[in-house]
Amino acid sequence: DIPGATFISLQATPSTTTDYLLSYRCGEGACVEGTSNIIRVEVQVSPTAQVSGPVSICAGQTAQLVATVTNTFTSCTLTWQSSLNGQNWTAVPNASGLNISVAPASNIFYRIVYDCAGGCFATSAPFLLNVLPVAEVTISGPGALCSGDSVTLSAATGLAPESCQVQW
Repeated sequence: DIPGATFISLQATPSTTTDYLLSYRCGEGACVEGTSNIIRVEVQVSPTAQVSGPVSICAGQTAQLVATVTNTFTSCTLTWQSSLNGQNWTAVPNASGLNISVAPASNIFYRIVYDCAGGCFATSAPFLLNVLPVAEVTISGPGALCSGDSVTLSAATGLAPESCQVQW
């Protein structure tokens, strides 16, 4: 018996799988008493979700992102989402399954939402994929010189000089 549980409905919050049964006795013109059917409320461990993949890619490259879900259930959907700021999320078009390939043009956050019938769900932490600029290297200098003279050739990358290593 559950102390104080004498109403027609019961708000139950079991911590483990529990069977419930209702005993009843009806009066005032009804001579009925007995027990109801048994209903089992299964308590399942909440799922967890995570996204992994490379932290950075070069502009124009493709990254493989992997979703990991623990404590999985049946009747669940997995939705990939992206966000430029980590706050406003939209579904990633044509993304389904645990693995997706992405080729973003700029830094972007990804996450997964794992939603199951019955209300169990998990949302992964935002995963930031950094998109690094591609250096466009050009060299310059005079195209001609006199025999025995030296020439200075220069390289420009369009990036900070310390971010590139060069070899002539």
